[in-house]
Amino acid sequence: MDHMKEIGNRFLRGKNVFRIITGTMTTWILMIAFQADHSTPTEIVLELVVFAALLLVSYVFASVLGEEIIVQRQTSWRRLFEIVLDVSPGLLATLPPFLIFVIASFGIISVKTGLLLSDLSLLAILFLVGFIAGKAIGAVRRGLLDGALAAGIGVGLVILRSMVI
Repeated sequence: MDHMKEIGNRFLRGKNVFRIITGTMTTWILMIAFQADHSTPTEIVLELVVFAALLLVSYVFASVLGEEIIVQRQTSWRRLFEIVLDVSPGLLATLPPFLIFVIASFGIISVKTGLLLSDLSLLAILFLVGFIAGKAIGAVRRGLLDGALAAGIGVGLVILRSMVI
């Protein structure tokens, strides 16, 4: 059990939490765009794959440039691979909508239901990250409060962003 807790602690380091939240919010904004669009589930799956690839490339690109400015030398291929692994938590939020729309592409659920389930899964990710952060500094009550706060802020930001689009 301690081994699993250590893996969880490593995964939820500060910069990983930042990447998870950023990935969640940008994925949620993409999902809002799909609500106004009339894409098929297969088109949404393909767009999510392209989005995830672009998100990964942008994280890697920013990390490599930032690191090269700081250390003032070219990044090696080995270090580039390490950076890819380091920034990959940002893609976590794309997995639930991807899986939901793979299921929808088989006709098991509608696009509208898929969008609702995607919104709920992204909300759950924000809640869980907030819950884990709150529990780390307090008890379960603090975790629940921080989880609700993180989810509420996420919903608020998404609503504000959708008003601008």
